[in-house]
Amino acid sequence: DEDDDCDCSPARADWTKGAAALALASVLLFASSWDVLEPTEWGVVQNGFTGYVELDPERVFEGGRHFIWLRHSFIKFPRRLVNLEFSDFGRGESDQAPISARTGPDPDDKESG
Repeated sequence: DEDDDCDCSPARADWTKGAAALALASVLLFASSWDVLEPTEWGVVQNGFTGYVELDPERVFEGGRHFIWLRHSFIKFPRRLVNLEFSDFGRGESDQAPISARTGPDPDDKESG
């Protein structure tokens, strides 16, 4: 009889279902660990658990698909960002202090916008 040759015990069926659920969960978690940057963007990784941003210049990502782990995301910046320096010296060296500037109105000056 063919039914006698079947090793279809309930314990084996539970193990198979558990392995299938684990495999599906692993695939979904792996797929969720990727993020994309457009070709016109740079990105730095922000940890979604702690909010920590990796500021190492070696860890700035260019456009493409990148594996960055679960609950991490990119903070995106345009690649057309230009830094201006007004000095007679080489790059990063200046004879003057940085210009103090702000964005938005000054809370102490009602006419500043």
